[in-house]
Amino acid sequence: MATIVGAFGTSHGPLLTLPPDQWHLREQVDRTRQHAFRGQTYSFDQLVALRASEGLGPQNRPETRAAYHARCQSQLDRLGDLALALNPDVLIVIGDDQHEWFPTGIQPAFTVFNGERALNSKYDLDKMKDWHVSRIMVEKFRHTEVDTYYDCVPDLANHLIAHAIADEFDVNACPQIPCDANGPIGLGHAFTFIYRRILRDRAIALVPILVNTFYPPNQPSAKRCYDFGKAIGRAIQSWDSGKRVALFASGGLSHYVVDEAW
Repeated sequence: MATIVGAFGTSHGPLLTLPPDQWHLREQVDRTRQHAFRGQTYSFDQLVALRASEGLGPQNRPETRAAYHARCQSQLDRLGDLALALNPDVLIVIGDDQHEWFPTGIQPAFTVFNGERALNSKYDLDKMKDWHVSRIMVEKFRHTEVDTYYDCVPDLANHLIAHAIADEFDVNACPQIPCDANGPIGLGHAFTFIYRRILRDRAIALVPILVNTFYPPNQPSAKRCYDFGKAIGRAIQSWDSGKRVALFASGGLSHYVVDEAW
């Protein structure tokens, strides 16, 4: 039977991949959004007013930004060291899809990719002008200079799907890379961040699992996700392969609104 040799979780938030002197680029995006905070939804300016008494200003000084950034990068390096030292045969990455693989027309609650290989598409410098991100953020921590394919493990993926269905989860099976008018669609940044930043391009065979954490009305509840995770664990341990399996959860608790107390 397969063995689970490790399980890890990491944020892939924008400030982990932007140099601290470029964090202001994200403000341009944040000002266009509504933000959830402690059960309510606010605009950027409303949040600034609401949290004025918290004294957050000093945390935005260049030297404080640099210190936070260094601490985060050190821990991301350590996470990669720990994962690579386990030398897994297979990597399962569970991440959110932010209208990347499923941009329109369909938004499954849970998807398991059971195709032969997945794509990390090359970065497009022209698109970056609209993303308010730096070249460093994209080329070092997300995408590659040329289209790069990662080998996947359909046998494990099909095993996971069958066991999830038996455990009464209606899982979407995705046997091929989705396409749009421009051709095959690359994996979302929840997945490429793990390969590029955490694993430093180590080509470990992959099973991507996508969760709709972002878009109503069919977001699975926290309890449903927890139960689904337990089902995945049971399925891996019953996979008759002798393989060493590691898991990564790639997401975050507060990408856009930091709430340290919570």
